[in-house]
Amino acid sequence: MNPSTRPLLSAADIRALAAELDVRPTKTLGQNFVIDPNTIRRIVDKAELSPEETVVEVGPGLGSLTLGLLDAATRVVAVEIDPVLASRLARTAEERRPERAADLSVVLSDAMAVTELPWEPSALVANLPYNVAVPVLLTMLERFPGIRHGLVMVQDEVADRLAARPGGRIYGVPSVKAAWYAEVTKAGVIGTNVFWPAPKIHSGLVRFVRREPPATSASREEVFAVIDAAFAQRRKTLRAALAGWAGSGVLAEQALRAAGVDPSRRGETLTIEEFAAIAENRLTDGPGGRGAPATATAPVTATATATAPVSAIAPVTATAPGKINVGLRVGPAREDGYHSLASLFLAVSLEETVTLSGRPTTHPRLLLDAASDARLGLAGVPLDGRNLAARAVNAVADAAGEPVAPGSDEATLTLRKLVPIAGGMGGGSADAAAALVAANAWFGSPVPEERLAEMAATLGADVPFALAGGAAAGLGVGDRLSPVEAGAPLHWVLVPSERGLSTPEVFARLDELRAARGETAPEPQAVDEDLIDALRRADPRALAPLLHNDLQEAALDLAPELADALAAGREEGALAGIVSGSGPTLAFLADDAEAAALLARRLADRGYGRATAVHGPVPGARLRAESA
Repeated sequence: MNPSTRPLLSAADIRALAAELDVRPTKTLGQNFVIDPNTIRRIVDKAELSPEETVVEVGPGLGSLTLGLLDAATRVVAVEIDPVLASRLARTAEERRPERAADLSVVLSDAMAVTELPWEPSALVANLPYNVAVPVLLTMLERFPGIRHGLVMVQDEVADRLAARPGGRIYGVPSVKAAWYAEVTKAGVIGTNVFWPAPKIHSGLVRFVRREPPATSASREEVFAVIDAAFAQRRKTLRAALAGWAGSGVLAEQALRAAGVDPSRRGETLTIEEFAAIAENRLTDGPGGRGAPATATAPVTATATATAPVSAIAPVTATAPGKINVGLRVGPAREDGYHSLASLFLAVSLEETVTLSGRPTTHPRLLLDAASDARLGLAGVPLDGRNLAARAVNAVADAAGEPVAPGSDEATLTLRKLVPIAGGMGGGSADAAAALVAANAWFGSPVPEERLAEMAATLGADVPFALAGGAAAGLGVGDRLSPVEAGAPLHWVLVPSERGLSTPEVFARLDELRAARGETAPEPQAVDEDLIDALRRADPRALAPLLHNDLQEAALDLAPELADALAAGREEGALAGIVSGSGPTLAFLADDAEAAALLARRLADRGYGRATAVHGPVPGARLRAESA
């Protein structure tokens, strides 16, 4: 029988298998099962597989595509995260393709965690889970260089982004990073009615053919760091967008010009080869640098007016608070990839501390204070120029006209981290705000207070609030702040999670959930007045029913265990509980300090050992008394 006419799983077959296993497709795992055999044949045909190939499939589900791939290739490796589906897949092959069942290997694993496979694949063909499509594709191309080509099905919008070319509005991080590995083209559109459950949006087919990465002495990680920095602020010129990556705007311009790239261009106009050239030409006087470009003929200072180095001064220490979002409304995604927000921020008494010591100069060596909370996953804190606190110090140094440091031991930036990492409380932003204040004192206060606020906004959306503290209504991306008068401090219990949540992933999941319901979010215009009034009156019982967070649904979808923790807090006496920002930290409101302390103890007894009582509002970033 011709492989193209062999029977595949029909819609009735798929539903029968699902009923047998008591399986319903889950949004958490991004499952949408293909129920149309002709669509499977179309995917296999467009994958252009040769009979001798070994194919890796990610997320095979009930086996619709797996059978088609067995008909077209020598061997198939199927990577499935769901143990129920994985256990049934081999039996489906034995029943439907008994002569080929030995040529299927099922690997029970998260695709992002797979580092080796039983057979080396030469192709990747998959209906990728919508919520992790891009990272899975990039990870498989990175870890398995034997993959020479393939075809993946993703959301249609994602397909367009992966295949985009420089200069277009949708050209961005996925486009450039995919181009490091392969030539990527769009190979078609798939409608919604071929899936169970039917998604609200179309899918797209993406074909890729492996290519050699650009010829460069920079590593892939170094090139990708430039890409991330350029698109983090895509409306800015490269000189401004890469200032934090390079250490200052001046150093960014020098790297750009050495790479032959006009500093006034924007990231969406650059090819992968140009990004590689920029990475290769980064100056090296700071941590993570690569050495002066080959064209450099003399030491380079940060600005033409750089002053002579100054001797070491007494250490300078500053603190800044973490925050919770008492209320958060999220609008639709904007053209720049961000979302318009209306948020009521509250600074709380869990704080970050930074200390600058040694000779005031750029690129201080980064250290973690031994008093940092070891339970926070500190290994994930970058200790190089990517760190927001380091970028803050370099921004102040640039304004002060200080020369680039000749050695990494002459200046040290020490971070004491207590705010949960990737926890929705703005810990990194607090580091940056504290570093701005400390660096300004360290350099002799060259930056006026109002200018520090402007610098804060260039570092990140939450940094201005960490600098200001107190309570504030935030609009825009949270950076347009209006102070809110608050009464006596309110008392809360914070429950961090053992895992972190990526803020972009949570926003993306919210968009997906809304799209699946056909919802269009309104543009938030203001923070709820009732919420502000309750905060002004410091009335916890009036505030409790008004707490809201549009991101909570997405956070719970990505981390379902948070629902149990929210329920536990309410059972133990919290007036109300909420996911803070993008999560996964939970904030529970209590009647008073005594009630908060009791709630923290009760939650600790139930296994939430890091439950911490805090209060707010508290002041923003400030020098410690011994540094003032």
